[in-house]
Amino acid sequence: MLWYLSYVYYNRTDAKPLLYTPPLPNGASSRPNAYGFGTLVAQDTYLDSLATLPTGTGRVWLVGTVDVPDEFAPLPEGWQRVGETQAGGANARLFVLH
Repeated sequence: MLWYLSYVYYNRTDAKPLLYTPPLPNGASSRPNAYGFGTLVAQDTYLDSLATLPTGTGRVWLVGTVDVPDEFAPLPEGWQRVGETQAGGANARLFVLH
């Protein structure tokens, strides 16, 4: 969440940051509730499935933690990793969607 808030503050592009909220093991949504942090962002900011991003439209940065390299696995078919950078405990991987 802290990465998201920083990006929104400093972003001067048309890119819209999304917060990935994968389903929990029991299939329930992992979106935050309407208390605390959940009140800071609109519902259309959440992305429940990486597969719903349209292919052929550009690039996607997945920002996560260094300690959990597969936190976005499995990635949708056709995603090509073209770059990666790390700083502190953050890991940013760049993908092109085909």
